[in-house]
Amino acid sequence: MHRHERLLAFVMGVSFLGFFIVLACVFTGLTQTTDQWVSLHIQAWWSPAVTQAMLWVTDLGRPLVLGGIAVAVGIILLVRKRWFAAIPALMGVAGGAFLVLPIKELVHRPRPETGLLTVSGYSFPSDHATVAALFFGFLLCLFIPGRKPGALKWLLIAFSIAGIVLISFTRLYLDVHWLSDILGGWLFGLGWLCASLLLADVLQTRSSRDKEP
Repeated sequence: MHRHERLLAFVMGVSFLGFFIVLACVFTGLTQTTDQWVSLHIQAWWSPAVTQAMLWVTDLGRPLVLGGIAVAVGIILLVRKRWFAAIPALMGVAGGAFLVLPIKELVHRPRPETGLLTVSGYSFPSDHATVAALFFGFLLCLFIPGRKPGALKWLLIAFSIAGIVLISFTRLYLDVHWLSDILGGWLFGLGWLCASLLLADVLQTRSSRDKEP
């Protein structure tokens, strides 16, 4: 296993471990006090203008939207015969967007009761936070490697981080998720992204070896 593959495996393991730790804290009620404190303090920021902006951002950041873009990018990569680069787009982002749904059903955690939106389904983990982490993490992995340090590279990194944080924050502001839902979504998304990247790297390595004389 190459060095970067070991790093991916390590980050994947730490992320999934963190996810299950947060999940255990949710089940035992250890996050309840912090979750409610954050929810109450964010409600103090509510205003019509901010709420409208948050609704716009949360709509753009829907898993269906980001997942659909990822599928389109994956198809383009397949057409260009970049088979292994398509794995994180299709298995990672799009696959993760679907995988999080049965997890929410299994955990069965109720949403906050004072939300500004009427949202169906359960709360943990946040699918918006999960898919945002997957989508923007995938973009970084697609465009950053091999790029020389410079303003554009840092702009891409800042844009991706801002996208993850802003989309996730809208779910807290609109009071349709708890803070622990967001943390769980980030951890699961990072772990699943690393799993798809690791699979792509392993398959690419094996393919290169098979082509050697």
